[in-house]
Amino acid sequence: LEVTTLARQQTLASQPLASVTTLTGSGTLTLRFGTIAAGTFTEDTAHAAAVIDIAAGATLTDVAAAINGAGAGVSAYVANTVNGAQLVLKGAEGAQNAFILEASEAVGDPGLANLAWTPGSATGELLGSAQDAMFKVDGLDMTSPRNTVADAIPGVTLTLTGTNTGAPTSITFSNPVSAISTAMSDLTDALNEVARELASDTNAQSGELARDSGARALRRLL
Repeated sequence: LEVTTLARQQTLASQPLASVTTLTGSGTLTLRFGTIAAGTFTEDTAHAAAVIDIAAGATLTDVAAAINGAGAGVSAYVANTVNGAQLVLKGAEGAQNAFILEASEAVGDPGLANLAWTPGSATGELLGSAQDAMFKVDGLDMTSPRNTVADAIPGVTLTLTGTNTGAPTSITFSNPVSAISTAMSDLTDALNEVARELASDTNAQSGELARDSGARALRRLL
């Protein structure tokens, strides 16, 4: 197994505002999903956009809560940095989960456009780009949108935690037949011992549980 690139999520930070209580303006924010390559966003129309309403009087904290509540696969929080309060957005792993943020301002309540971001825009800062994991199994090139890969090798789930370009590692498999046989033998021995004890205890002449209907029923099951 040789891992050249790990899957990553897009991370985006807005331009700083004075504080978390600074009003952002109202209107709607729209998250659109797709890929970003060479500074160009290509929307994945099969991935539904998320339209998020921002009410009048909203702060950055309110905006983060609205984005989290949308359930769009993008999480948000407010970071208090040396430059001020910044809205930080994180998407899901994988190149197809890149996103842009569009803003439509309510008439008479501007400011929401300061949170919008597209590649090359002056607002916001791209802290990390969305990308797929790239790796090789037995020299064969493979990709995955996530670092947990369940379909590369039948019956095996790979968890990619780092890269090892040029220094592939070996994956070994153990045959559990011997361990299974031992466990089954131990189980059989235990059941036989229980059966012997029940036979003795439910003996009609000398058994302590001879009149116990539950014990007799259990013996019949065994």
